[in-house]
Amino acid sequence: MLTLEKSYKNFAGIALAIAFIIILFFANSYLNSDNLPSGYALLTVEIGEVEGGKVSGGGQYKEGKNVTVKAQPKEGYKFVGWQKNDETISTQKIYDVNLKQSKTITAIFQEAATLTIKKGKIPGGTVEGSGQYKKGENVSAIAKPTTGYEFVGWEKNNTVISTDKEIELTLENDKKITAIFKLVDSPVENNLVIADGDYLKALVTKDTYLGRYHPADLKQIPVEYTHDGMHLELREETLEHLIVLLNVAKREGINELVARSGYRTFDFQKRIFANQVSRHGSEEQANIVSARPGQSEHQLGTAVDFSDSSGVLSESFANTSEGKWLAENAHKYGFIMSYPEDKKHITGYIYEPWHFRYVGIETAQKFKQSGHKTLTEFLKEQKQYFEKIDTN
Repeated sequence: MLTLEKSYKNFAGIALAIAFIIILFFANSYLNSDNLPSGYALLTVEIGEVEGGKVSGGGQYKEGKNVTVKAQPKEGYKFVGWQKNDETISTQKIYDVNLKQSKTITAIFQEAATLTIKKGKIPGGTVEGSGQYKKGENVSAIAKPTTGYEFVGWEKNNTVISTDKEIELTLENDKKITAIFKLVDSPVENNLVIADGDYLKALVTKDTYLGRYHPADLKQIPVEYTHDGMHLELREETLEHLIVLLNVAKREGINELVARSGYRTFDFQKRIFANQVSRHGSEEQANIVSARPGQSEHQLGTAVDFSDSSGVLSESFANTSEGKWLAENAHKYGFIMSYPEDKKHITGYIYEPWHFRYVGIETAQKFKQSGHKTLTEFLKEQKQYFEKIDTN
């Protein structure tokens, strides 16, 4: 009896062991990609030879499901693409896989270097070539000056490395370079034609030309704000800020400040310049005190000549209470003196403490903060729009 009981126990132990082995077998088969639950497929996401990042998205999914996989390169590496059977199937870091059946995809990374291309203080063109590249790759950097500008050279750490518009760089590590542009100093006979006179920061100098530009939003200045009730016009935005300026000045005891001149047509400026030529004996001398037609800020409809009740425009205006108040406060309302003292070598014109141009409050504040002494210098550093044509 004891022998039978012992045999039974041995048999039960053997049976239990066999059952356990069978369970392990089926469990292993259940997890095997070839023996997935019915209707499921396995997506295996791997990293290639260069372990340059992380991947996610692998697992078991219902057949036919769109599965999103993601590759995240770590610093100093670049994601190249997803491969299946050594063939690239996508170059996107985030990629949707249609899982009709089990498959394996591999994320390919490589060591990388970044080329950063910036434009200098004067934004006079476009640049190409910025990006992340394979370490050691030869990369082209290209500078394309826009009309009215010329390319000066490439700088790295404030040192010129080339004056060629297109250069080739070997990226052994990250690099930063800057494209330097400057405004073209064009001769009078081949002026830079201002493409948009409505642009408040348009550069109006002896090297630029407005043609017969005429503002579309001119409004008459109320006669109580002009000298002797003169009929003067300005662009609408300029007029609004002029009225605010004059009202504030009056509240602060500057009672005689008025507008003496505003918008001028091309033809009106032509007559003024002809009179100055007759007076001074030559165009060269006349052009120091008066702009040629098509080159006057007054044609913009945003320039104002101020005076006191005398209506006289002279350097002595700077010493009047009106002139002093303007010099101290005009920028608060968007107006900047265009032709300051001792800057004829920059502006091309004599000192005109009465002539102010509206450029907008924000731009006027930036000008004051820039440290520049002339509006001309400041505007040369702003984006400009030209059409270069021969005016002969």
